[in-house]
Amino acid sequence: MSTDVKFDFDGALPLARKLWQLADDIRTLKTGRAALATTALTTWKGKFADDFTQWQSDEETTLDTCETQLRTAAEAWGESYAKAVNEQNMVLYTRKVAEIKQEQDDRNMLEDAGHALGSMVGLNDGDKLPKDPSGHPCPVPRGPGFAKPDAGPKLFW
Repeated sequence: MSTDVKFDFDGALPLARKLWQLADDIRTLKTGRAALATTALTTWKGKFADDFTQWQSDEETTLDTCETQLRTAAEAWGESYAKAVNEQNMVLYTRKVAEIKQEQDDRNMLEDAGHALGSMVGLNDGDKLPKDPSGHPCPVPRGPGFAKPDAGPKLFW
């Protein structure tokens, strides 16, 4: 029997939202500090002003990098969530198919004969199988909301 996927399905999307919010906070911080620096530099001249300008530029570069990395990490959590859901759906599908096949194997000879007759007239247990989830992958949640997907056939998500 296949084992369930080890993944924090309940925590992944809230974490992605928090990472995205941190990136938003950094953008707000950067914008505010840049405005203050521009105000300060309107009257500040000389070597220390030049040094300050370089520090401010370095800080903006660092904050841009941090914001980008946080958004990239948030998107990666959304993609990981979708991948884990798809894998778990395949586990559940495989488990359900094995369960149905086991039920078929447990039937006695008379039921098997009846099943064979039913197959000849267009009735078979294939109609009872769940849909294969591989044709309907879980949509990847995207920022900033990282909403849990609600479309398509659902075995797990």
